[in-house]
Amino acid sequence: MDSPAVTRAVCYDAEVECMPPPRLAALREALLARAVTRARRAPFFRERLAGFGEVGDRLPLARFQEGVPLTGKQELRAAGARAWAEGDAPALLLATSGTTGSRITLPYSGGDLRRWHALVARTLWTNGVRADDAVLLPVPLGVFTGGQGMFGGLRQLGCRLIPLGATTTPALADALRGAFGVAPTAIVGLPSHMLRLLETLPTAGVDPAGSPLRIGSFGAEAWTEAARARIEAGFGLVAMDSYGIGEICGPGIAAECAARDGLHLWEDAFLAEIVDRTSGEPVPDGAPGELVLTPLFREVLPLLRYRTGDEAAMIPEPCRCGRTHRRLTRIARRLDDVLVITGVNIEPADIERLLYGIPWVGNEFYLEASGENRDTLGIHLEASERAPAPPDAEAQISEAVRRDYHVRVAVAVHPFGSLDRAPGKARRIR
Repeated sequence: MDSPAVTRAVCYDAEVECMPPPRLAALREALLARAVTRARRAPFFRERLAGFGEVGDRLPLARFQEGVPLTGKQELRAAGARAWAEGDAPALLLATSGTTGSRITLPYSGGDLRRWHALVARTLWTNGVRADDAVLLPVPLGVFTGGQGMFGGLRQLGCRLIPLGATTTPALADALRGAFGVAPTAIVGLPSHMLRLLETLPTAGVDPAGSPLRIGSFGAEAWTEAARARIEAGFGLVAMDSYGIGEICGPGIAAECAARDGLHLWEDAFLAEIVDRTSGEPVPDGAPGELVLTPLFREVLPLLRYRTGDEAAMIPEPCRCGRTHRRLTRIARRLDDVLVITGVNIEPADIERLLYGIPWVGNEFYLEASGENRDTLGIHLEASERAPAPPDAEAQISEAVRRDYHVRVAVAVHPFGSLDRAPGKARRIR
C-alpha cells in the first residue's frame, strides 16, 4: 500500500511539534537541567552525579554527555527503589515484561501519568488515529506499560475505545463484525499479533481483507518493512510504526508520520543520543548505533542516559511533514537479539526480510543453534496456508541464506499452524 499523501502537518499540538529548532534546543537544555536536579533526589543517581557540579538553569548537551555516565538495564535492576526520587509517592506501579531478566518496577507520579498519556495521544494522532475512530486495543491491560499507556492515550485522544485486552481470536472477530455497536476503524497492538490474526481470523469467519479497519498503530517489538507489507496487504489498512520502551515510560516516545520516513522523537519530553555500543561515545548523525534515552519529565524514576539496547540512527534532514522534532530511523532490531553461529552474528530481522519475500512462506518462524556442536543455523518455518511449499523448499531457503551468511544451515518446513504461538511478543530465537 502506498504511503498517504503528504502535506504540511496537521498536528495534534502544532505549537510544540513545529517549534523552531533553536527554541526547541533551548527548551531541551532547560528541561535537561531540571532532569538532573530531580535525579539527585534518587540515591542511585546522586552517587553517580557526585562529581558533576551544579547545573544552573540550562545544561548543554556536551557537558551532560561528558559528565553523566550511561546507565544499563542490569544497573537499574540492581538499584531497585534506590533509583526512585525521594519524597515522591508513586500513583501507579507498573513493570517491565521480564523477557531479558527479572522484572523492573516502574513507578509513575500523577504528573508522570498526565504527561505520558498526552505524549501517547500525540503519537497516535501522528500515526493517523483520530478522535472519531473506533479503536480496538487487543493488548494486556495489567502491569505492562504498553496496554496502560495506549489506554490512557486513546482516552486522552477522545476515541471510541474498545479495550479487548489479551483476547481470543473469536472475540476479536466479533468486534470486527460490530458486536460493540460500531465498526472499528483502527487497531493498536503488536505487529506479530496482526500477522497471527491473518492466519486465525478466517477460521473465526472473518476475512481480514474485508475488515473495516483503515489504520493500525503498531510497536513494542522490532518489525521490518517486509512484515509491514504483509500486514497492509492482508488487512487493507495503513500500518504505522511507533516506539516506546518500558523503562523510559512505555509507548509515546517516537512516532511515524504520514511521510513514513523515520519516527519523530518528541524532543520536548526526551533526549536521544546515538552512541557506539562498545565505547559509549556519540556517533555522527546518520550513523547507526545504540539508542540512549533520557526522559525529561519523569518525577519518580528520573532516568539519565539509559541504554535501550535498540539500534537506530538520527536522521539529520528535516521532514517534509513540517514537524521540527528530529527523527530516528525505524528500529528493526535489538542489539542483543542476535544468534551467534561459529562466530557469525545472525539477525532475525534479516532472516525475516528474506523469508517474507517468498510467497509460499508463512508468517511464523524461529531460529536456533542446532547440530551436535551448535554450529548450524536452524531455521524452522511454516508453509503458507494459501501457497504450498515446493519440493525443493529447504534447498531454496538454505541457498538464499548462505548468500549472506557463511554458515551451515538446516531448514525445517512445517505444515501451516503447527509451530507454537507463544502469547505476547514474537520470539524469533529459541
